[in-house]
Amino acid sequence: MLEFIGTAIVGSLGIVLILLQVACMVHAIKTGRPFYWFWILFAFPGLGVLAYFLVEIKPTMGKVNWEGIRWKFASPAERIRVRRQTFEHSKTIKNRYRLADELLNHGQANQACEILSEGMTGVFADDAELMLRVAEAHLESGRPEDASKILEQIKPVTSADFQYHYRLAKARVLADTRFEGAEAALLELVALHRNEAPNYYLARFLIATDRAAEGKTILRDVIHRFRSGTTVWRYQEQRWYQLSKKLLRTSP
Repeated sequence: MLEFIGTAIVGSLGIVLILLQVACMVHAIKTGRPFYWFWILFAFPGLGVLAYFLVEIKPTMGKVNWEGIRWKFASPAERIRVRRQTFEHSKTIKNRYRLADELLNHGQANQACEILSEGMTGVFADDAELMLRVAEAHLESGRPEDASKILEQIKPVTSADFQYHYRLAKARVLADTRFEGAEAALLELVALHRNEAPNYYLARFLIATDRAAEGKTILRDVIHRFRSGTTVWRYQEQRWYQLSKKLLRTSP
């Protein structure tokens, strides 16, 4: 009897270990972890699972976006409804940005542009950040000319972070209208090594201008850097990794 119970316990632990092993592998695939984890998890199930938790999961636990986790289980319509309800209750600039971001994340760029543009009154009539967000929404809506008009009205801001995003928006305008100078503008931003956004938009520009092979090479490099990067890098660059995978998959 004891032998039977012992065998059952060992069998149950084995099943739990296999499930944890599979869960870690799925997590590695979904989040773009380096490929060597698959070999570690496969060759050393117990130690591999422990190592994966300590190296890849635990360091990010303090950065867990609990709101994002809750959003994951809500439909896009529900997320937008909640954001809109919060905005209608308190029309702060922060709530306006949150609603616009949610609309942009779910392919409703025109509505996001409206929400943001409506905020350009009073003290925010010439607010640089708001105007930049409006320009970016126009770009997402496929209106680079309108984005360009907004960008030309923005007063200079000394913030390095703002300047980077401002220059990126202007480079995107050039790329979306296929103007001369687009490639050079994007390459200048690539050279700053701030993030993968310029690489993604450069790849998209090259693919759109019949240089698909070059563009796809850049996308593969983005994916490779993401998979081989640090935990912090993967945390920050998740969006560009996902967009690069999608563009690489859908490009002819």
